[in-house]
Amino acid sequence: TKLFCDVGVGYYFHQADLQLNLAWRSMKSDLKAFGFEQNTQRQSLTFEIYKFVSDYHGFAAFVGPAISYEWLHLNERDENGFEFQASKRGLHGGITFGWDIRPNRLQSILLRTNLRYFPLLNLNLPDGTGFSFDQLEFNFIQVVVFPGRLF
Repeated sequence: TKLFCDVGVGYYFHQADLQLNLAWRSMKSDLKAFGFEQNTQRQSLTFEIYKFVSDYHGFAAFVGPAISYEWLHLNERDENGFEFQASKRGLHGGITFGWDIRPNRLQSILLRTNLRYFPLLNLNLPDGTGFSFDQLEFNFIQVVVFPGRLF
């Protein structure tokens, strides 16, 4: 498991209990074993809309669609020094879901857990195989600040 930074900016519509969000993430993975080395990098700029669907004693669940511009990169090197690189850029759809811990709607800071999934996010390789980037992103505790409520 790797930690990665998730930076977002959004707008919450109180009447509709709906949020628009723009999130940027950069995720890297480095693996080495038996003379083989693999480095992957995924950067994403995601626009998501999620609707809060329930509120059980301050645990407010949400779900909604996401569209992301993805920068994918793979670099592999074997024990003989052979190096292979592949990259891809483009739009990909997904889903965002999770829950907020929000005791009331007047607080300026709350805690959120969200998950993002972009199914079939693959990097197609020249030999006809693919490398999968469609992992489940799990953001355990995010601190959400509502600047309009601070002042």
